[in-house]
Order: sequence, then structure tokens, then C-alpha cells
Amino acid sequence: MYDLADLNGDGSVDLSDTGGDRYIAGQAMPKTYLGAHFNFRYKNFDLTTQLNGAFGHHIYNGTSMTFNNMALFPTYNVMQGAIENSIYDIKISDYWLEKGDYVNIEYITLGYNLPVKKYNIKYLKELRIAFSVNNVATITGYSGMTPMINSVNVASSSAVSNSTIGLDDKLIYPLNRTYSFTLGVKF
Repeated sequence: MYDLADLNGDGSVDLSDTGGDRYIAGQAMPKTYLGAHFNFRYKNFDLTTQLNGAFGHHIYNGTSMTFNNMALFPTYNVMQGAIENSIYDIKISDYWLEKGDYVNIEYITLGYNLPVKKYNIKYLKELRIAFSVNNVATITGYSGMTPMINSVNVASSSAVSNSTIGLDDKLIYPLNRTYSFTLGVKF
């Protein structure tokens, strides 16, 4: 359960733009970013992986706020925990603010270079096979679909800033995991 607080002690909750019951609850832009690329080779095998991440920011889980609202039920689907939470309204509050820290394993590729010179194949110089997995895993405590949302203030061509920084607003489609097999031939 949650409730809105009278932070300035005037006896009422005022959340207007000039209201005294508003405060800065966190920041949407990460304090730290992570990027790492690893490449290992052993004989004819190679393993490549790339990681990314962001730390020290918060995400406003608007998706959870909407789909935990029992006022929508039964005409609209709600999340599994909505009945236990027993929330019958949608109030903007820090109740829906979550840590957005994550580490994402972007891809892993395992490859093998066949020793074609050893077999003396006339027109073949190199032959490589590889298997890749993209969007392997995301390690996070965030309860939404993905913590990889807009956390950068980017000005558009009309010089208007994007107003959804740090907001999971139900418009996010998470990345799919894809698998690929590659055969590389050099003549």
C-alpha cells in the first residue's frame, strides 16, 4: 500500500508544479556506464563477447503503475500481484520508482577456423564456422520488461527535448534473443 505525503506540513497534499509536496526522488540519467568487449583465442577456436550496462539511476515504472491498478479489472488485464497489492487508483508517486542498474550480455560468438591448409584443398584459403547468440541476458533488479530504456536527453530536430527520460511507459518493446550460424569461406 502507498499514500502521498504532506512533505511541507501544511495539512494538504499539493502535487502541482508549484506545490510544496514535491521532491527529487532520483535521477533518470545513469551516473556510470559500462562497456566491455572480450576476445579469446585458443588454437583454431575463438570466443567473443560484449557487455554493456548502466548504474546509479532510477526508472519510473509506469507500466507497473498502470497494470497494478485494480480499477481496470475485470475489463482489462492486470499484473499477477495486483490483487495482493489492492491498489485502486493511479497516483504518480515514488512508490513506482525503481533502481535501473543493469548489466547486459549483448552477444557471445563462438567460432572455429578449419585448418584448410592442412588438407591442401586447391581453391580454398579459409573456412570458418561460428555460432552467435545476441541479447543473451540482462542482469538487473528492475521488475519491468527491460531496464534499457531512454535514459539520455536527446534533442530532436525541432530542438524539443524528449520528455520520457527514465520512464517505462508501456511503449517499450524488449530486445529479442536471436541465434545465428555463420559459414565464412575465402577462396
